[in-house]
Amino acid sequence: MKLSSPLFIPCTEKRKGSSAYYEFQYCKDDLTVEQAVKSEAWTYWAEDSLLVHMDGEHELFHSYIKPYMSAPHAPDGSRVYFYAGVNYYTREETTVMLERIKADRPVGADTLIPWLERAAGEFYGFYIMGI
Repeated sequence: MKLSSPLFIPCTEKRKGSSAYYEFQYCKDDLTVEQAVKSEAWTYWAEDSLLVHMDGEHELFHSYIKPYMSAPHAPDGSRVYFYAGVNYYTREETTVMLERIKADRPVGADTLIPWLERAAGEFYGFYIMGI
């Protein structure tokens, strides 16, 4: 499938005036799951985040990347993906996701793989913040 624009873009390329993104952000603090999803350890628009814009790329994300994601940790204690909230994946969950994406190479994998390698190696997993 040929993309008109990349599925993932660096946060530094965020469109001015637009906030309709999923933001993939590194978890940089060694926290328990409960602390990670309820803390102020994350803020929006970190410079090293990856973004998926909701105009067109939203459907690609759900078709090609979302199937690789296990149930995240959510602030309400559930393992349900929050489309408009914070979703946390531990280092271990990130590693499993990374290996599956490496094996299948879905759309967006070339950008996502090195980013996930950092999330699983250098950091404590990652967050996806919804729109």
